[in-house]
Amino acid sequence: MSKHNVWNCSCGRIHATPTTNLDHIQEWWKTRKTIKVCTNCGRTLISSIEMGSYGGVILSGGDISDGIINPDDNCRVILSKGIKVPLKSGKYADNYSCGTYYNIEELYNTGLSWFPDVKDKFPDMVSVDTKKLIREVNDPEIIESIAWYVSCIGW
Repeated sequence: MSKHNVWNCSCGRIHATPTTNLDHIQEWWKTRKTIKVCTNCGRTLISSIEMGSYGGVILSGGDISDGIINPDDNCRVILSKGIKVPLKSGKYADNYSCGTYYNIEELYNTGLSWFPDVKDKFPDMVSVDTKKLIREVNDPEIIESIAWYVSCIGW
């Protein structure tokens, strides 16, 4: 099991926070939530624990805009700057969508209007430079967690 909770951000960063940040919601799960904020773009996600249909407890999440915070909730806020994702083109991703990291300015400069054409003609623009990512993160536990959760990176 991973030691970090990992999520992709629409700004092209990967967030990895220790799973111990979620421990406080295991007890009193009805009123405790964790709010995760990307300090790069401001995207806000919420994690909570709910009862599953078979009586088990499941971790659920969603956007803060889903309105699942009540005034009585005990919330923990986690701020994360995220990990910049290097691309093989030499730039860093500034967007993430549909399982693909890319740099929007570089994408617009191709003159192509159809995203699959960019993937076919300029694969380096949407390919993560894993060697550089591993070098820059320089933490085997975080890299292992990213590899566990983020399937769109070709390791």
